[in-house]
Amino acid sequence: MDVRQLFQNLKKEAECPLCLDTVKDPKTLPCLHSFCLVCLDKHASYARKQLQFTIKCPVCQACFQIPEDTFDGLPSSFHLNRLVDVLALGKDSSESQNCGSCEEGNTATRYCFDCTDFFCDACAKVHNQMKISRHHRNVKLNNLEAEDVKELIQRPVMCGEKYHEKETLEYYCQDCNACICHKCVILSDNRHAMVDIKEAAERQKVPITEVLEQSEKKIADFVKLMEMENEQLQKGKEEIQTARDKMRTTIEQIIHSLKDHERAMVGKLDDIDYELERCHTTQQERVQLLTAHLRSSVEYCQALLQRDLSFEILQAQQQTFMQRCRTLLSEEKVTVRKPSHVNYAVTKTNVYDMLRNIPGQVVTSYADASCSVVEGRGLEEAEIGREANFTVTTKDSEGKKWYCKHDQVEVVIEDEVSREIVSNVTIKDKTDGEYFVTYTIGTAKEYSMGITLNGRPLTGSPWRVQGSPHWYQSAYRFGSHRCGQIIAVSNVTGAVAVTDKDQYSVKLFSSNGELIKKHVFENHDGKPTSVAFTKSGDIIIVHARRISKFTGELIFTKRIVDKSVKNFLRLSVANDDKMIVTDFEEKAIYVLSNDGAEVVLSFTAPESNLTPHLAVYHQDLFFVLFCWPHCLKVFNNDGDFLYDIGTEGSGDEKLQKPVDVAIDKYNNLIVCDNGDQKIKVFTLDGSFLNLQEMTFTYNLPANEAMGRDKDVKFEDF
Repeated sequence: MDVRQLFQNLKKEAECPLCLDTVKDPKTLPCLHSFCLVCLDKHASYARKQLQFTIKCPVCQACFQIPEDTFDGLPSSFHLNRLVDVLALGKDSSESQNCGSCEEGNTATRYCFDCTDFFCDACAKVHNQMKISRHHRNVKLNNLEAEDVKELIQRPVMCGEKYHEKETLEYYCQDCNACICHKCVILSDNRHAMVDIKEAAERQKVPITEVLEQSEKKIADFVKLMEMENEQLQKGKEEIQTARDKMRTTIEQIIHSLKDHERAMVGKLDDIDYELERCHTTQQERVQLLTAHLRSSVEYCQALLQRDLSFEILQAQQQTFMQRCRTLLSEEKVTVRKPSHVNYAVTKTNVYDMLRNIPGQVVTSYADASCSVVEGRGLEEAEIGREANFTVTTKDSEGKKWYCKHDQVEVVIEDEVSREIVSNVTIKDKTDGEYFVTYTIGTAKEYSMGITLNGRPLTGSPWRVQGSPHWYQSAYRFGSHRCGQIIAVSNVTGAVAVTDKDQYSVKLFSSNGELIKKHVFENHDGKPTSVAFTKSGDIIIVHARRISKFTGELIFTKRIVDKSVKNFLRLSVANDDKMIVTDFEEKAIYVLSNDGAEVVLSFTAPESNLTPHLAVYHQDLFFVLFCWPHCLKVFNNDGDFLYDIGTEGSGDEKLQKPVDVAIDKYNNLIVCDNGDQKIKVFTLDGSFLNLQEMTFTYNLPANEAMGRDKDVKFEDF
């Protein structure tokens, strides 16, 4: 580097940040920034006038207490003092260095690097003539090179003790924590621990290096922090702009909808206005025309009477004049139209609701969508028709749980194929940063689930949810071998009624399988072939050609006989307590009124020779089971055939001898297939879901019923 450039750099380094001149008597603040002593005192004096007790460092804004007198007690900067000395040697400097050899105080012109001292011309001449120093390296101060200047800065430090000014500091006293010269060592207490000054410096470099490394690491952390802050600032600005755009788009959509409403209302008012004008004009024209006709007749009559000619008057009676007058007078009476009052009817509650339920709001929260997590089995799989769930936990950018009541968690689940949105999604805010989400999927096998927090997708969103059929498991069993054939379960008490043909009886069990009561029919009453519960918990029993009604405690109340039904086979009760029976002889399905007094509806299969085994009603559809030809037939409310479910065959979806059917809480058809010895599950539209092998006493699933908890109960032979 050029020596002039070096001096400029050194001068810049030695510049006082307050006066912008070379520092004079530099003092170092605790923040390690140095200033002229005079500048610091002026700075403190101004602060005192402002009634302040502290000052801030002009460089780093660190705050310090103002001393009572001056800042002279602050440590001096050795480095800056050394720089000031070196800068005095520059060609542009107005100051000069004195000779360190003679007593006259002449201006130094040369510097000896071996003696580490300045000499004037006279002393330099003697110095060069002396044998001991004639080979020393010395240079003229006005011929200094850059390397010479650096060496001057790093020249040894001289002792500050009186009479030791010519001695360099060579030792460090560990007891006094001071640098001393050779003379100080001789004159001081030699019991103090002394080490070479370079050795002491090397030792001190270790903690300084540690602090340096820690500081550099801290600085790197701060730099990273600032980068993250800048990223967050940019991200925040982007989010604000996105929110601004979303808000404007939403408002524009609302305004557009209101404008559409305004145009529709204005158009309707214009139509009413046009119709009003048209009716008024038509009425005016009619009245004016009638008035003109009558005036013409009046003028004719007045002229006739004024002329008072008997012949003319009598002739007028025979002419069309009188007929014309009578016709005009007999015209339908013209009345003022009944007024219609037009108003723009505003429902105040709707307006208030619209103003209160604003379309959106600005949400500021520390919750971070990228750090928030989702946990739960329902995140990846769900049973068709069965409620699934998972939990969303909102967290801040540090991964800590965070809650804000204004946070908006949204879950959208859609069919991968049809893109139909699952509507029954509920989100429960637990007010602690956790949101419990429940949903129920339909019959599709794959769904896409997107989860957002304040409009931003969570990490991993959207998820793929696999739909799987519900699997039934045995909960408990009761009864004895060959004790029953048809079962029914009360939605009121959970009690189970079972028919027993062999013993001409119906048995009533509690929900846990304990026998409550048994009713035995006489031989002439016939064997019980079917049983069902009403909505209120009463028991309906089919036996022979009769239907009897019992209380929920199996106490007989009355007998229902309908002559339209010739031979009852099976019975079910709809939600409105209408009884649906199948007729073995007529091969028909009858819907009876609540009291069984009249037939509300009757229908048969398209193939009139098929015998219906059982009919159940659900969601405005009749599902009728036919043991032969091994299928279910579906009819609408009017008894019109719609479609078949299951046909004879050997595939899993084929029915081989269906003997009973029920509908579970997931709106699935549960069919007992006696021929295949399995339980088969279908959707209401006939799609096959799965089959389930359950352990039955004789591996022949026979009958089933639906409990009040919508659990399916099976009965086997």
